[in-house]
Amino acid sequence: MKSHSNGHSLVCSLGLVVFIAGCPPTATPPADSATPDVAPADASSPDGGTSGRGAATCARLRMLNCSNAAMCESSLSPSSLGIPARCAPLFDAFVDCLDRSAATLTCDQFSMSPTVCTAEFSAVGACAMSDAGAPSDSGVVDASASLEGTVLVTVLNRVNESSRETVIASARRGAEPEPCMRLQDDGARCVYSTCSELEDTRPYVSAGDITLVQNSIRETMSPDAMMRYPNLTDLDFAAGATVGVVIAGGSGIPSRTINLEIGTRSPRFSLSEPMNDAMVDRSSALPIRWTAEDLGSIEITLRNGVHRIECQGSPRSGSLEISSALLMRLPAGATTLSATHLNDVGLIDAGWKFTISALLASNTPTTINLR
Repeated sequence: MKSHSNGHSLVCSLGLVVFIAGCPPTATPPADSATPDVAPADASSPDGGTSGRGAATCARLRMLNCSNAAMCESSLSPSSLGIPARCAPLFDAFVDCLDRSAATLTCDQFSMSPTVCTAEFSAVGACAMSDAGAPSDSGVVDASASLEGTVLVTVLNRVNESSRETVIASARRGAEPEPCMRLQDDGARCVYSTCSELEDTRPYVSAGDITLVQNSIRETMSPDAMMRYPNLTDLDFAAGATVGVVIAGGSGIPSRTINLEIGTRSPRFSLSEPMNDAMVDRSSALPIRWTAEDLGSIEITLRNGVHRIECQGSPRSGSLEISSALLMRLPAGATTLSATHLNDVGLIDAGWKFTISALLASNTPTTINLR
């Protein structure tokens, strides 16, 4: 799952946008040309020509006459997308989720970044990026080894109507540390992991001046001698505004202008269930409920020691459930629950990953008691 400080999004369009370590090939390679670390096509996959996995999704797109329907089979084929074999089960779970949602799937939900089955989609991306730069079984180095580094700009939205926005920024060279040693998909919208927090020791570099522009507001952050960007504070962006983030570039980082929606703040984000100090029986599913503006995504995290469950939901849906099977992976006892309302824009250019985020709101972490 992604967070506002550690997105893994690389946008490559092949009918469906896939968050993987590199852009997929433009054509499906012959079966015998796949490397050992790429998931092979099988009889149940869409490109196998059967009515198996992905068939319901592709049939729906053809019925709606979607512009990307012709590419559906290749977009759902792990072999044509170059999905690593270790990530194939997660990709299969993503396609299975699409099939379960096929009856109500729309063309827009399937094009660009999917707005359905987002947790499964993110799990594939996390898996594909987790071994960035490591040799595959065939000795071929993953293309993501060429990643130069990351540029992060985050707008921390006002906590209440009397406060203002704060903006943080950084640019660091090299691959990000991967804290999660293993991800296991729940088959729903949540992922379980056993993680250790790794310190980010990558060196800071200069991305040049970073300027935020919205109507009459024009504020610039410049790196200091240590290549650190001082926070911008006390900004007053208009509700519902689109903020232009202008990155001058430098140190091999290309110049970019990226637009970011920061939300209307209505309705205000509120987590209504579970309540603080609630007793939760792990033998039953745990409902999470909220109200929020319909923008971006809601990210829910349960943490108990090194054990973590991360879920991603739609603001509009107002709820999700964490299954009993996943809850049983957490030990009994006090567990921290946190929720974040986030809007992200991510891209990769010239080997640099840009993550531009609006942290719209977050709850004060609560404690639930698992039994």
